[in-house]
Parts: sequence; structure tokens; C-alpha cells
Amino acid sequence: MDTSPALKPLILQKRKDFQFTAKDKLTDDNVFDENEFVYGTDACMNAGFGFW
Repeated sequence: MDTSPALKPLILQKRKDFQFTAKDKLTDDNVFDENEFVYGTDACMNAGFGFW
């Protein structure tokens, strides 16, 4: 393991936190039509290297 280069800090910017969505009710269109449960997330973030 080469530890000679300096470590670069990672910056994480959270603009919008995670929001989980579930389409798993028997009356949802995808469950009725295709017998398929759908789960998803929505968020907005950015990550990058920086020196402070």
C-alpha cells in the first residue's frame, strides 16, 4: 500500500435528503397490470474533493 501521497478530503453536499417511495398497494397500477412491486428514492446531492 502506497501511503506517500496526501489524503484528499471528500466534501458531500446534501441539497435534498432521501425520500423513499413505495408502490406496493394492490390498487397501484403496476401491481394490478404487471404483478410487480416498485420501490424508489429521490435525492439531490453532490460530492467532490477539496482542501480547507
